[in-house]
Amino acid sequence: MSKSDKYRLGQQLRGVREGLGLTQEEVAQHLGLSSYQIVSYIESGKRELKASELVKLLRLYHKDIPDLFPPEKEMLRDPAVLWRSKEDDKKALNLEKRFLNICRNYHLLERKVGDVSERPFEPWRISQRKLNYEVVQGKAREICAELSLGNRPATSLPKILEEQLYFKIIYLDLRGAGSAASTVGDFGPAILLNTRSAPWRRNYDLAHEFFHILTWETFEPGEVHCSNDREGKSQADKFADAFASALLLPKQIFTAEVEKRIEDKKVSWLDIVQIAIEFEVSTEAVLWRAVHLKLLNKDHVDKVIASPDFKRLDKALRKGKYVTALEFSRRLVYLGFKAMMLRRVSRAKLAEIFHVQLGLFDDFLTKYGLSEEEYYNFEFTTA
Repeated sequence: MSKSDKYRLGQQLRGVREGLGLTQEEVAQHLGLSSYQIVSYIESGKRELKASELVKLLRLYHKDIPDLFPPEKEMLRDPAVLWRSKEDDKKALNLEKRFLNICRNYHLLERKVGDVSERPFEPWRISQRKLNYEVVQGKAREICAELSLGNRPATSLPKILEEQLYFKIIYLDLRGAGSAASTVGDFGPAILLNTRSAPWRRNYDLAHEFFHILTWETFEPGEVHCSNDREGKSQADKFADAFASALLLPKQIFTAEVEKRIEDKKVSWLDIVQIAIEFEVSTEAVLWRAVHLKLLNKDHVDKVIASPDFKRLDKALRKGKYVTALEFSRRLVYLGFKAMMLRRVSRAKLAEIFHVQLGLFDDFLTKYGLSEEEYYNFEFTTA
């Protein structure tokens, strides 16, 4: 490698490291180096980077080799990632890099097998001055019908977003970083969810972030997740909450489910929790949707939500329903598996994409019901 190439690579590595908020000492420790000074030499182009060290750095920085050698005068620019309830900037930044890298690899696998969207994603073109809660909820009803989400939208929404609209839905452990995030890049729209959230919480977060994707060109990044009122929510976030509730709990269907359980102008706590379980959303979401539709009294709902007895009932009825999400969606893994079986991507590359040791790759595939057997290569001849 020439001196200029070593210097250029070093500068790229330094920029990525600083962007992630990592120190030279932390990088040296990850590489197993005796001193941070060696990292300094690498970044200044004074010391050759070994192949084994490069592999470790790529994993640490969530980058591929082409990312470190962009065309001259054209630095790699990451799209903005908008977080919901961001907690720790350093942790969030590190997860952003991983999130974006997975999205790019996801799109790479789509291209490898020829499964790409024929139409680029089109955001909802509406100005802020035309937005209000009625318009937002009307859009939710329109989308519910257009996408044929059915009577229980939370069940079908993830699959339809990924397979029909080509959204990238990524699940990572977001502890200490935030609750959810979204972005739009050259790979299309993408949503980041927390594997550790309850399934009903992830469903709501998905619908919430879906609204931010829809209005990507309506709000500036700083207008989306900012604390500008007493509740600590921006107007965009409030609209997103209204959209998520209307999308996951369609007015007519939801109202009918509540009304059929009402006796003597009362509905039991048990019935409310059962409705939440049926619609696969949180019990709080059901209660506030009922308040907004004037089915329940706000003051009474405030007291019920704060009740320890109600919380215990909710927890007891949901026992066994708490499932941690797999890090990668089934569609993403199937795309990778198909690309490998078609010999368009190597097994080693696929293990790298999914951050799995090569020796454990078979176990990884098994989690998704896949294995490398010859019958996967059998094909039909079309008429």
